[in-house]
Amino acid sequence: MSPPPLSPPWPSRYRGRVTSTLLRPGTRDDHDDCVRLWLAALEARDGRAPVPGTDDRARAKLAAPAVCFVVAERGGPIDGFVLVSTPGSGFADDPPGAAYLSLLAVHPSAQGRGLARRLLAAAERDAAAVADEAVLHVLVGNRAARSLYRAAGWREEGAEFPHPLSAAPVITLRRLLGD
Repeated sequence: MSPPPLSPPWPSRYRGRVTSTLLRPGTRDDHDDCVRLWLAALEARDGRAPVPGTDDRARAKLAAPAVCFVVAERGGPIDGFVLVSTPGSGFADDPPGAAYLSLLAVHPSAQGRGLARRLLAAAERDAAAVADEAVLHVLVGNRAARSLYRAAGWREEGAEFPHPLSAAPVITLRRLLGD
């Protein structure tokens, strides 16, 4: 005799949450949504609205030539995105041949599901097709991002410097690709 079926078949905490997030190439049509997501993620992280000019800076990065522009979605609004710019497009002190991971964000409502790791892996894969290394810049106080990057093999390098808009301390991270 077989045991009776579970009732309900799935624990209630999973009902409506079992979904698949698709990673796809981003397009120009995604730029406005990505800027909005970027601003929302920064506000959630910092507890205040981003400094003036943040939206314009994000738009300029999205409009520049890219090695990788990937968005994550589940059939609705974008949950996250990553942008890697062409080698040499980072800051003046960056290695000239390094691909520049210029933006990575996950909407606050989609955080905690491993989406940032998936986006970072896609960025590293695409960057490895054009460069031997990649570089990024992260706020010293952004512990979650620094932990993500450290776990993926990124290494801090150089001295702290002020963020161009907020003047908050920033650190450079670098990763050899293909290892």
